[in-house]
Amino acid sequence: MKTDIQQLLKERILILDGAMGTMLQENGLEPGMCPELYGIENAQVLFEIHKQYVEAGSDIIQTNTFGGNRYKLDEFGLGERVVEINTEAVRIAKQSANNKAFVAASIGPTGKLLKPVGEVEFNDLYNVYKEQAIACEKAGADLISIETMTDIGEMRAALIAIRSNTSLPVLAHMTFEDGERTMMGTDPVTALIILEALSPLAIGANCSGGAKELLPIISTMANYTSGYLSVEPNAGLPRLIDDKTIFPDSPEEMAEYAIRLSDAGANIIGGCCGSTPTHVKAMSNAVKGLSPRKHTSKKLFAFASRSQHLIIGDDKPLAFIGERINPTARKNLAQDIKDGKMQMVIEEAKKQVQVGTPILDVNMGVPGIDEAEAMKKAIMSIQSAIDVPLVIDSTNLNAVEEGLKNFIGRPLINSTTGEEKALSELLPIAKKYGAAILGLCLDETGIPDKAEDRVKIAGKIYQRAKEYGLRDEDIYIDCLVKTASAEQTQVMETIKALQSIKENLNVRTVLGISNVSHGLPARDILNSTYLSMAWYGGVDLPIINPFDQKMMEATRAAAVLLNRDTNATQYIENYKEYQPSDNIGLRHTICEKCNLPDIISENKAEQKEVKITDDKNTIVENNVKNNLSKAILEGNVDNIQSLVINAVEKENIPALEVVNQALIPGIEKAGELYDKKQYFLPQLMMAAESMKKAFAVIKSYFDDSDTSNQGVIVMATVEGDIHDIGKNIVCVLLENYGFKIIDLGKDVPAETILQRAEEEKADIIGLSALMTTTMPRMKEIIEGVKEKQLNCRVMVGGAVLNQEYADKIGADAYSEDARQAVITAQRLLGLSSIIEGENKL
Repeated sequence: MKTDIQQLLKERILILDGAMGTMLQENGLEPGMCPELYGIENAQVLFEIHKQYVEAGSDIIQTNTFGGNRYKLDEFGLGERVVEINTEAVRIAKQSANNKAFVAASIGPTGKLLKPVGEVEFNDLYNVYKEQAIACEKAGADLISIETMTDIGEMRAALIAIRSNTSLPVLAHMTFEDGERTMMGTDPVTALIILEALSPLAIGANCSGGAKELLPIISTMANYTSGYLSVEPNAGLPRLIDDKTIFPDSPEEMAEYAIRLSDAGANIIGGCCGSTPTHVKAMSNAVKGLSPRKHTSKKLFAFASRSQHLIIGDDKPLAFIGERINPTARKNLAQDIKDGKMQMVIEEAKKQVQVGTPILDVNMGVPGIDEAEAMKKAIMSIQSAIDVPLVIDSTNLNAVEEGLKNFIGRPLINSTTGEEKALSELLPIAKKYGAAILGLCLDETGIPDKAEDRVKIAGKIYQRAKEYGLRDEDIYIDCLVKTASAEQTQVMETIKALQSIKENLNVRTVLGISNVSHGLPARDILNSTYLSMAWYGGVDLPIINPFDQKMMEATRAAAVLLNRDTNATQYIENYKEYQPSDNIGLRHTICEKCNLPDIISENKAEQKEVKITDDKNTIVENNVKNNLSKAILEGNVDNIQSLVINAVEKENIPALEVVNQALIPGIEKAGELYDKKQYFLPQLMMAAESMKKAFAVIKSYFDDSDTSNQGVIVMATVEGDIHDIGKNIVCVLLENYGFKIIDLGKDVPAETILQRAEEEKADIIGLSALMTTTMPRMKEIIEGVKEKQLNCRVMVGGAVLNQEYADKIGADAYSEDARQAVITAQRLLGLSSIIEGENKL
């Protein structure tokens, strides 16, 4: 089509097509077949499906290439035919569209998980999506539609690959579960913050249930964006009635919701699973003539990790950057980084978060190391332990890029200068990876003395950043703090420059506060006073030591005085027991609250004395157990084995006691937090992985009488179904609770499952299905168990299943997620804990 799609989006609501899989199944696609291959081998069928959607009113039709990436095609032995299959699918769609609709190349997930949760790295996903996207563009696709992404990390890799290697506009759709978060824990606002920085044409959601479930997600996004939104709901949640998949939402119901979605802010509306040309025609007619809703024009200055975001604004709480992950003048931390251990790095990260630090600076500047590799390891290690936004702090371009690749979120790059070489090198990297950039007010001549000259450099950085495609929201300026000891007359020039930039440039500001006090005594007094001045001057993100009590006091007080702590709630919470005459007492109160006495309090001798009791060995032993539980809970895979060995060999704690009083409580707590939606899948998986490593060590200390297998479970995704991420997660957790797992993989025939269950003397058969068309296979296996009179139970699960269906087919149990599968398996076998009968569930 010659018409500009962006111009059309300003004028009216655009209509996407509906389900491809549903239509292919109605035209002969059997479970277990490769839909992409079926489409090109039955080109006339595919042509007619596209044609029906065009005739129904679709402005955009999507190609039959959802699983056309190399990883997915490899599952059918078709990995070497990526270019051929995608090219032909685009050709058929273009021919069918006949210039009456745009053709969007559909790109879906690979089925792989990123490290450290999974096995693939950013570069792996990047290359896979690059290959598919280039093929689609060369074949003539008008745009690309990324669909059904459950992991924002994978979506980010796909979007970066497509934007870096094609010129096509992109629709970026995530899929959300109950609770309005993705499978990996990302909420709509966090997804929006990460994706907007990567400049897709539109952001939105598909699948995720029906239009009713997606309406609040689109409404939320619309409140935070001025960009376009796209939505493709299912025709309701599928049901299996008489072994036939039924999607309950009628065309009339979807048409009604199309209007509501438009009112909520959707600019592009289509259908996903179960929607047909009839549904699309009804939706098209419903929104015809409606003008798009105008979104907020307010700019969103924000950072994000996988499941958390930090918004910077005058109506938001004061925020600051924690500076403690920096090896400068810190020998122990530098050695930890040099050795590649990253244990001190992780501890510094966790401690800063514990005291309320919202975003952390990460600097790996140790001389003589491979800084890029160290940055990659640090970023991955930190993300395994905590989930907050990060600042990638380095002057090494390779280190910066490794940090950006491996951080799942939207970070800040610290930093560039006003020097042309620095700008030309770093700005393109920031744009590519959707990062914000911190510009320092210095150039080839150094740091100017006068505020107005620093402002000029800030203006240059701003202008060059805009030329490279960065938004106002991507630009932060550091006016640079000079030391009062050497350049006392320059100290306030920084505040003046800060105020001028805030008035004249629509950017946000950063200051490294502690520079002001170098070379002077009582540095905390100077630092906190200068911080107060900076807060009043309008600084947005000072870089501070969050363990400096005076700095934190100044920040809490400023939040009240600047009306950034509503009703002084946080201030009162921190100081409700304040006693002015007892500074040590105040410090001690704060220390205990943060559980960081060794770092905050100055009276170290007093602290050590408090720990000494008549039963010192008991205290030590309890600390050892607590540390083990904490290591499991936090997914400390790097150190859990050494902690186990220390507990058994040095502290002489019996192996069985380590398991029941340390390891089990840790994994149980992780499960409880997951149930409460305080933990998400990545944290649960890391806890399970640390448990697995702990058991690999602890088993060698057991007597034969100590160990007893909890039971044998044969796991499989049923025949015709090639989805296995959920099943794999269940296997990991069950194995870490002491079950012997026989994982048969995906697309497994009933006879194979029954045969292995008989051979292995299985206690439970665990079955997974992600498609309503494959759910009947479960019933066949249950009937086979009865016919063969196998002495085992059958547990079923999967996104399309529910308790009602499990009861209907005669399953012994249904589990809605991995955590519930553990509880259910233990209940089926009358078990209470991994080794002995301590009921901790």
